[in-house]
Amino acid sequence: MGKLELNSSVQYIKGVGDKMAKYLNKLDICTIYDILTFYPREYEDRRRINVFRELYNEKIVQVIGIAISEVKNIRIRNKMTIQKVVFEIQRTEK
Repeated sequence: MGKLELNSSVQYIKGVGDKMAKYLNKLDICTIYDILTFYPREYEDRRRINVFRELYNEKIVQVIGIAISEVKNIRIRNKMTIQKVVFEIQRTEK
């Protein structure tokens, strides 16, 4: 196929085979326009680095530290694992 248009099928995108095209079709992504306008239901903004005094239970955050213990994988449900590790942080004040 030559030049792709917005209404071209996703199967013509390089690297998308029959199996992936069928999977995308199940998500109602059939054309190149569909894939360009498909947005995730939710996402995590990992641009902000939090300090520990701003943390509280059940908040998803990103911090920087040095791991000082071995990582323990705790399986809590089918296909769900919590990773537990102790780490050291450098104290910085805002």
